[in-house]
Amino acid sequence: MTRDAKDATRAAGATRATDAAGTTRATRAEGAAGSLVVEVSNLVKRYKETIALDHFNLSIEPGEVFGLLGPNGSGKTTAINCILQLLTYDKGEVRLFGEAMAPTRYDLKSRIGVVPQNLAVFEELTVRENIDYFCALYVPDKGRRRALVDEAIRFVGLEGYERFRPKKLSGGLARRLNIACGIAHKPELIILDEPTVAVDPQSRNAILEGILRLNAEGSTIIYTSHYMEEVEEICSRIMIMDKGRGVACGTNSELKAMIGTGEKLRIQLAGAGAAGLSADADANVSRETFVSSAGTAAAGMAGAGLPAAAAAVDPSAGTAAAGAAMGAGAAAGLPAGAAGAAAVDPAAGTAAAGAAMGLPAGAAGADADAAVPTAPAHADLLARVRELPHTLRAELEGDVLAVDCTAGAHNLADVLDLLSAQGIAFGRIYAEPPTLNDVFLEITGTELRD
Repeated sequence: MTRDAKDATRAAGATRATDAAGTTRATRAEGAAGSLVVEVSNLVKRYKETIALDHFNLSIEPGEVFGLLGPNGSGKTTAINCILQLLTYDKGEVRLFGEAMAPTRYDLKSRIGVVPQNLAVFEELTVRENIDYFCALYVPDKGRRRALVDEAIRFVGLEGYERFRPKKLSGGLARRLNIACGIAHKPELIILDEPTVAVDPQSRNAILEGILRLNAEGSTIIYTSHYMEEVEEICSRIMIMDKGRGVACGTNSELKAMIGTGEKLRIQLAGAGAAGLSADADANVSRETFVSSAGTAAAGMAGAGLPAAAAAVDPSAGTAAAGAAMGAGAAAGLPAGAAGAAAVDPAAGTAAAGAAMGLPAGAAGADADAAVPTAPAHADLLARVRELPHTLRAELEGDVLAVDCTAGAHNLADVLDLLSAQGIAFGRIYAEPPTLNDVFLEITGTELRD
């Protein structure tokens, strides 16, 4: 789903769907004007010596898609179970829809739908029977329930599978059945715990689009996942939990602004042939790869339908076709033929792109026969790069110079200046902003959790 399509789907949330009873879900969800859908205050939960929740606080506004992230054992599942009153807790308060939650508040529980990570369906019942069973827990009227079950089947795309039993379904179809069982009664708050685990890309995309449609129809969503790209794609606000506390909360952009890294540069040093970036560096290139500091506008590559590699020039090809296809030259204000492209061709020995970027002569490329710098030269290069004012980290990863920087207008140009001054040729260039995965690891650390 494109970013424009997602924005349009969110905007559609202003028009709330009307349920079978004829009451708009928007009206029901608002309840008391201005109340939060979820409000958790100073929640403490202990398991003997272990503190699972340590004065945990959470607030979720109506209409949000709220991402809840955290390492294993951070307290996510415990927090959700306490919110649902499935666990008792030692201290704190939970309010849902502006009212105090309690184990016997079935009126509030009927307004919630839960889609657990593990499939929670009956193997002996058919698809339709499963959905009808769970819907009947909240909707006793058979006529209304039949209409809701039909709608849920259509919503998750299970038409034609109504008489199938779960064991006959593929993994993706079983996940969709799991979702249908949790949403058939049209809940105002939906909690989805890793709903895309072990499904193929097509099923994952269908599930994510379905979640956005549920949100557009008026449901508030709590979404937990270990797939950071999913959370970036669909969540309007995100909390990162660790050791029973919420350690960071905000929009995707706000979280990225909390860490030091503002830009990540990956520059292939010449002499390694046209094999491309090392596997490690290639794995770090996100879908939003762009070359920014040097005035190369590859940010629109996704919209142009180009693969991520289109953000960099193939040094053996000597062509600026990728940049031309993206219109990067025009966006950057580069002259025709100046590789309005997102990188430089060292094999061609041309400085046109470098001149257009304001780089010194020779920075745009180097002799294709230039030798790979010796170990002492590399050490000197790293020392000089680390001395640049915006550098946070500089390392060699195979044939790739990896530099993490704070936000700056000329980070890439500064590094290319150093390469040029030392006579070091370079090939492909990547630059990208920090990802949510970078934020997660910097805030919670890299230590493995149980």
